[in-house]
Amino acid sequence: MTNINSIISSIIVILVLLGCDHQGTEVTENKTTRDSAAATETEQDTSELNYKSYCNDRYGFCVDYPSDILIPQGESDGGDGQTFTSKDGQNTLAVFRDYDDMLSENAKFTIASAYQMETKENSDDPKKEITYKKLGKTFFVISGYNAGKIFYQKTIFANDQLATCILTYKESEKSTYDQISKHVFTSFK
Repeated sequence: MTNINSIISSIIVILVLLGCDHQGTEVTENKTTRDSAAATETEQDTSELNYKSYCNDRYGFCVDYPSDILIPQGESDGGDGQTFTSKDGQNTLAVFRDYDDMLSENAKFTIASAYQMETKENSDDPKKEITYKKLGKTFFVISGYNAGKIFYQKTIFANDQLATCILTYKESEKSTYDQISKHVFTSFK
């Protein structure tokens, strides 16, 4: 039963993420969802959380973050984004201008080419398992597991550049962070 609840939670999060662009071209990959029955879920009431907005003035993107749970670590020296970390340091939200679009000066980098690069099999990161992916006209979303943690990533194309938001958290806190991810990724623009 826990596995079914886990799958339902994941589907709800994905549906929220999909709602960001109804014009998108859907490309999905179905894989068996990891059995998280062994994970002990730590539930927290997320309806009372306070959210603050982080906006990057240099590159023009914004995201809401739960200020009760994730602590800002300060904008990067280059001014391209910020990381927010839980008190125990185990869960993170990173939002940044994505430099993958600078890999080829002669080729026009698109959201589709960024999606292809991000979702291809990567022998450099064998711990990363993508269980869901979707490509839209101005964004893509991927989620799965990386080094024993759950991750959700949304990359958007705005102001002629890419910006990426990645939420990574322990499986034991899945129910709490699934709720947080709905708010975070809906706000990311």
